[in-house]
Amino acid sequence: MVSARVLCVLGCALAGSSCALGAEETPLGGDRPTRGAGPFAPLAARDGGVGPPNAPFVLTETGSDLSEPTALPRASGGWILYLARDPSPMRDGQGSTIRRVELPPAFAPAGVPSDVLAPDQPWEAGRVAAPDVKVVLGTFVLAYEAGPADAPVVATATSAEGVSWQKAGPLGPGRTPAWIGEALLVERDGGLVRLAPDGTAEVALAKGRSPSVRPSPQATGRLLHDLFYVCTTPKQQAICFAGSDDGVHFTTSSGPPALQTLGPVAAPAVVGSGPGTVLFYEALSAGRFGIAVATLGP
Repeated sequence: MVSARVLCVLGCALAGSSCALGAEETPLGGDRPTRGAGPFAPLAARDGGVGPPNAPFVLTETGSDLSEPTALPRASGGWILYLARDPSPMRDGQGSTIRRVELPPAFAPAGVPSDVLAPDQPWEAGRVAAPDVKVVLGTFVLAYEAGPADAPVVATATSAEGVSWQKAGPLGPGRTPAWIGEALLVERDGGLVRLAPDGTAEVALAKGRSPSVRPSPQATGRLLHDLFYVCTTPKQQAICFAGSDDGVHFTTSSGPPALQTLGPVAAPAVVGSGPGTVLFYEALSAGRFGIAVATLGP
């Protein structure tokens, strides 16, 4: 992210239909990246249609914070969401769990959520949060945050079915991990750092929080990386966009944020491509955090 006057933005807002989602690869140069990545708009309530009754929220829970979603497409349509649940009235993450829930197509009512990861290791200090899940050759791979809120670590786990997890232990200090190939983007000291599998770290973005990376295969066979992250605008927090052609260094865009609403937003999770792309995120609902969703605007 750059200064407040040069916001992390979407080249699409400047270039119009030529860079809509699903368009041809655009070289990363000049006002880069100019691949389509929004703008997104919170899901609106539908009169008599299928959808969550309190749109844009798809998941809320009285007395608990639901936050930091990650999403995978479901084979039968819809999405599988993983998220953090914090029942502590102090919002300190004590007793937190990572939950899994299936969300049918068209944002129909979600299935029954289940806790799939609890803080049962001493180094987790009673707290797990910020899941990011990918599937590699049929194996589910989870990165997450654990440990005391003032000294968090990032850790990984694997699963054959995405429900029962085998923990691999902590990798090092950091917050809100996001997979980028075999590496992770983690938040450290207000910026985003790329943590390689061998433990080496390199700054990917000087300012930013809560990253989420979407691989962006191009028709040419080239793989680009779309980064959505929490940034600060002159008025409030928003979700901004940056891109990378090497998976190591990211360049912020130069138009409006991917998502900006009247209230605070955080923890983006983008899934899909083209017109069906959706953005899950956390926001406040009745004084507690819940999971909301935004779709591509007109």
